[in-house]
Amino acid sequence: MLYFPEQEAALPDDFSLLTTNDYLRKIESGVNGSACSSSDSGRQIVVGDRRYELSLCDLVDSKLDIVYNSVNQHVYWRQETTPFWFYMLISLIGIYLISSISQNIVRLFPQAPDEDKKDDPQPKPNTNHNYIQQGIILLTVLLLEADFWFFTKSWTYLLTQQDYDLSRHLTFYILYGLAYQFLSDDTTRRNCVSVITATLLLLSCRIHHTFDNPYIMVLSILFGIRSLYKFFDVDISPVSPTTTHSNSHAWLVIDWLTFVSVLTNGVSQTSLHTFDDFIKQSTTLLVSTLVAVPLFMYHIKKE
Repeated sequence: MLYFPEQEAALPDDFSLLTTNDYLRKIESGVNGSACSSSDSGRQIVVGDRRYELSLCDLVDSKLDIVYNSVNQHVYWRQETTPFWFYMLISLIGIYLISSISQNIVRLFPQAPDEDKKDDPQPKPNTNHNYIQQGIILLTVLLLEADFWFFTKSWTYLLTQQDYDLSRHLTFYILYGLAYQFLSDDTTRRNCVSVITATLLLLSCRIHHTFDNPYIMVLSILFGIRSLYKFFDVDISPVSPTTTHSNSHAWLVIDWLTFVSVLTNGVSQTSLHTFDDFIKQSTTLLVSTLVAVPLFMYHIKKE
């Protein structure tokens, strides 16, 4: 097979002459043995040709992902089978989670009360909305887990071992975070940006089947900002009558270990060389620190 010819793609007149492989067996039911069904593909039939040329038409019509391993010089392919409604559902959940993060960011900068409303009581957090948000996040994780292991078995689509490891770390982090927030008696702390960000990371991985996607840097920085903000904040989470102080430290340790996993298993995948990997991880940590410190100082002054 020839992958992505630079000139016009050629097709054999008799597909029985080809040396069969997994992909050719997969598309035997297509048009003349080809996955390409477009009449404007520009392919040329060559008499006696014994080579199948995989072109952009195959990539689009078969919904293929092509992966090249430069180490062993092998080419791998897979066919995307995710239904359209699942992408729509993920998109709607993503929009809701992004709006939730925006609301949390707005709450970090409370507006000064008007002169005639200084004696009015401060508005209380919407506890019902917090529970609804936690429920949506929990259902999202359960849906992704069901799809991961049973529906489409999306774990088989992950590109690297780092993708698999980070997806497991984020899933554990989200479930632990939801349980910790649910047991906390402080409703002002239940809107956890880091848990929402971790859920968005999982959604981005489900769409691209890898954390090496356009959203990894932005979400990693956002996750880092929140993790560092917790670290700087002495009162990171209140100790309720049913929660021990050690649980607060355990939550902080898990938060930091997850952030390390995001850097090593997520951000590092976007680099081809060790030096680029170091630069991107350092930049993520630096930007997170430069944003978290002023936010923490602003919070201290307001208190």
